[in-house]
Amino acid sequence: MNVTACFEFLKNQESFTLDRRVIACHPFRILRIKMRMIIQSILERGNDHDIEVAYEWRNRLSEWLTVPVPFDQVLTDTLQLPGTLIQVNQIYGKEIADALESAFELARIMRQNENPLISALRNEIEKLFREGKDFRIYAHPKSVRYYSSLSENLTEQHFLYGNSRYGAIEPVDVLLKIGPLRSIGWGKCPDALLTSPRFRTLTQFVWYGSSDEEHFGLDPVTGVMIGDVLADRGAQSVTGLVQSLQWDVRIDQVGYSADDSINDPDEDDFSFLFRIQKEYADRHQSRSASFIKFINGYGILVPSGTAVLEYDPERSSVNLVQPEGNHLDGSFFVLPVIEAVDFGEVHVANVRYSEIWKRHLSEVISIDHEDLCQKLQEKGVGLLNICARVQEWCNPPVTVIPAPQKWEHFCALISVLANRYHKTELQDEHFAKRAWVEIRRSKGKAITEGRQEHQVQRELEYELLKELIPGITSAKMGEDEFEINVPPDAPDLKGLYRFFRVESVEQGLTVPDAILYEIRSTSEVDIWRG
Repeated sequence: MNVTACFEFLKNQESFTLDRRVIACHPFRILRIKMRMIIQSILERGNDHDIEVAYEWRNRLSEWLTVPVPFDQVLTDTLQLPGTLIQVNQIYGKEIADALESAFELARIMRQNENPLISALRNEIEKLFREGKDFRIYAHPKSVRYYSSLSENLTEQHFLYGNSRYGAIEPVDVLLKIGPLRSIGWGKCPDALLTSPRFRTLTQFVWYGSSDEEHFGLDPVTGVMIGDVLADRGAQSVTGLVQSLQWDVRIDQVGYSADDSINDPDEDDFSFLFRIQKEYADRHQSRSASFIKFINGYGILVPSGTAVLEYDPERSSVNLVQPEGNHLDGSFFVLPVIEAVDFGEVHVANVRYSEIWKRHLSEVISIDHEDLCQKLQEKGVGLLNICARVQEWCNPPVTVIPAPQKWEHFCALISVLANRYHKTELQDEHFAKRAWVEIRRSKGKAITEGRQEHQVQRELEYELLKELIPGITSAKMGEDEFEINVPPDAPDLKGLYRFFRVESVEQGLTVPDAILYEIRSTSEVDIWRG
């Protein structure tokens, strides 16, 4: 939809409707309050395993609030992540164990009935089909699988993902959105939903106890935050915005909240999730970061406000830019995999040591998967879903080398394979270190210290890259990922530059320092979303 058509649509529409359906479910409300208390208690302990459990719980809770997730075994599986009730009592104390036991009982009650949000959403979709309405669902690509059971008539064309697709669509009758209006984290959406509607009605399904982000939706004409105006539930019509869009607000509650029996927290779900993310960041050596998502399903986390190398294929230019907004979309993020000395070949497709340990790992898994997982746990590898993780480590290198994220976990893996399963090739005292170098390079980790601490090397990388740009062929331009080697005669620097076409940039994540500048799959980043 071009700009002229957009303005014409906005001009001809007398008013827009925000149809807000508040879903109330008393057991689910109590369960979330219990989970919030447990999450905060776990974070206060602060060791690596506790932090991983808390982030995973935070991730699951965010997903439940923004996706039509069934009330099924997923609830119980999530609650089991910290361990058994006996283990939780020993580690965290009786108060947390009692809260977890209560949460298990709530999950049991919830599983007896269908998720009321799913019922309300299914009814609305069926109604829209019956009335012949043109509608779209604003959703995250990973959440689409949850919608498939709602209607056999739903197809890919009914879904919108991200700002760019929203801006390109022709106006529709109805846009469906699950969760509050927020600019970061799970269920995030653009201000344009309020400032430049591509629909006549926004039907929003939101759980009782979850509020829209404060100051969401800046009106470009008046400077008024439309979200703040719409949050004034005392008026059913928004008419005070001169020369701006007119909104009618309808609010219906579905279900029973039983608020009199709830000791309601002072903050809503998402305010809590965002607060603890920032509050415990310093304590756990984390910082604000942006996630640069590549077309190939991977991406890289960089500190907020940090300039990165960008290659603009249309202008054949290299720039140092801050990853903000959507100006990186479609261009290439450039990752220097460079050292001041020559550490040898670093191409991810040529991984001598990783091929060896992956082969032995696959052999062991085929014989005794569970025994291997148990031995790794005894060695201190306290990862969630460890058997699934081990299976992932067998995967061949593509963009990165799938492997444990921590050096101590990788050492434990090599030790168990070498000694427990008598894999003699792995018993060399230098094998683990050499294989770890391959893993670090594939993730871009080898150059982290140089970029952060040595401005001179960073400038050399930038200047050298500008000289190499004319060597990019038209064949490479058609690829979403490619590499350029540093010439052998280049002074001071050895290595290569890796190019990744950018799909989008997500801001507002808070992540541990240790994972910055590492290439990771998009799914791995979920636990750091607010």
